[in-house]
Amino acid sequence: PMGASFSPPIAQRAARALTLELQRRMTISGHKPGDYYVDVWLDNFFAFAKSRELAAFMRQAFLEIAAEAEVLLKECGEVGSVIELLGLTIDLKNKTMGPAPTLRSSLRNVADQPRNSKETPRTFLEKAGLLFFPNHAYGKMPLCKREALFRQLQRACAAGAELGWDHEIPITSEADKELREMAGALTETVPMETSLPEPAVRVWTDASLRALAAIIEGLDDKCFIWQTEHPANQIF
Repeated sequence: PMGASFSPPIAQRAARALTLELQRRMTISGHKPGDYYVDVWLDNFFAFAKSRELAAFMRQAFLEIAAEAEVLLKECGEVGSVIELLGLTIDLKNKTMGPAPTLRSSLRNVADQPRNSKETPRTFLEKAGLLFFPNHAYGKMPLCKREALFRQLQRACAAGAELGWDHEIPITSEADKELREMAGALTETVPMETSLPEPAVRVWTDASLRALAAIIEGLDDKCFIWQTEHPANQIF
């Protein structure tokens, strides 16, 4: 199930290397970060630009990078000002982002579901897995601030590996509540993030309850891990 495998973070890191190379070539070509944006989710690449000409330049540069790395890509055509991809609706004209109708319906079903005291690790992780990408894209809610849900995810992964993914396990009322609250919040359409001003850096974190790990862009993609004396959710 989604979230219970080491392959996604490995794929994410490998794919992100391609986007970092694209950013490097854009800088060499004289283009400023505020004129474009590029991101990746596992094997899905997103590129936004202020003009069609710049978008075409980025697309060609990325195709060359992928060819040099011997990465096979599916063809992607031009899109307009309203984009639907990976369950998201991105409105470039109104500068908003939110779930597309199908994803919104799925998130609403999770938010409105009756309380379940027991579930299989498979069904619980499938529901939680719905939250990960929209939260990455526009929700920006740190998982470590939802300790009950975080603990339940840990127990579900451990039980799945030990007992099997279809063996029922207890689900705490606190974890169920936090899961449904996150799902409900992610049904909303929100304004797009503005670009970070210089000299700020973008920090990507994956927080546990006892340590913080961060990949800091602009520092040769260095990874730092801080052991904490207190649970990480108390740092926020």
